[in-house]
Amino acid sequence: MIAAGLNWHLADTIDIVKYSSGDTLHLSTAPLANLNANLWCTEQLDIPGVPMPDYYAGQRASYGIVEGTQIGYIYVIAWIGNAEQEFYNAVYDLMYNHNTTGLIIDFRLNYGGNMFMSDQALSLLFNTDVITIDFSDRCDPHDHFLLCPFGNYQYYIIHGSPSSYYDKPIAVLTGPGALSSGDQVAFRFKFHPMARFFGKSTSTAFNAPTSLAIGNDSWSCRYAPYEAYLYDNINHYLTHRELEVDEEVWLTPGDVAQGHDTVVDAAIEWINSMTAVSDGSRLPRKMRSLACYPNPFNASTTIEFMLAEAVDIELSVYNILGQKIATLFDGRKPAGDYSTTWSAKDFPSGVYFARLEMEGISKSVKMVLLK
Repeated sequence: MIAAGLNWHLADTIDIVKYSSGDTLHLSTAPLANLNANLWCTEQLDIPGVPMPDYYAGQRASYGIVEGTQIGYIYVIAWIGNAEQEFYNAVYDLMYNHNTTGLIIDFRLNYGGNMFMSDQALSLLFNTDVITIDFSDRCDPHDHFLLCPFGNYQYYIIHGSPSSYYDKPIAVLTGPGALSSGDQVAFRFKFHPMARFFGKSTSTAFNAPTSLAIGNDSWSCRYAPYEAYLYDNINHYLTHRELEVDEEVWLTPGDVAQGHDTVVDAAIEWINSMTAVSDGSRLPRKMRSLACYPNPFNASTTIEFMLAEAVDIELSVYNILGQKIATLFDGRKPAGDYSTTWSAKDFPSGVYFARLEMEGISKSVKMVLLK
């Protein structure tokens, strides 16, 4: 609908396929001429117990408890106006005034704005400082591809509080409707050990654009003189890279027809499964636990797991790009409790995953290395 409102003049008709019959309606675009193209639309369905932000009243964030659960749910649709206080109030209330089993933070529609408006709430969710990104600029007018790092990473640190930490599952919902600072704030949750991403990639615009004068008032042009990269990997620029989601899922016609948000259902199922992991009741019979401590860690961390029976296993460590960087166990192990120390002294700060695999079963735990 938003695309139709902006681009009606490019086509004579809009074709709509009716879910109930499969028939295609060919609707003329003529009625859209000269109408206001600024439509408020979203692919997020109503979640019982959780009000959506009142967009026209200037509300940018809202929250509630998903009906029939103890899961907190937060919408943030832009980082402008009063979003900083609204997001902080939501996180604080759900952390300290409700016995939540997990959080769902929905960024599937986010118009961007000031990414630093997330700082105050993130200080509650994180218990230590985390360096995330830095920026480069195009520093040579004769080489448009040359980028020079700023070295101002201190502006992009998540300042966690040692007195506050959310150690329960955090499901982050993303999609192509998250743009600009909607990209940035979603990405910041990649550094939280308890976060898992659902949906689709964001628009991945990790840059700062500016206008370019082209001498024609009928046209406008923008380009990006500034580009974001991972702090611990100066060559890993973020714009137009896929923001990897852990579970790629989107709305289905059948679920929508029944009023179910497929992405939210997947997030709730994961949080419920993580809640049950504490007593092992939902883990496969052969596998009874997987954990690491400390987490976040500096230099080394201990990874523990328990096997209920003899089985062939592989315990490996992966980086945030999905590349295997270390194998800690590989072979048959009898039933029992196991622990091993992973020394990360030769690896940069960042997010890593310990993955335990056995006979078609796998489980991962996110680890954050902070030097």
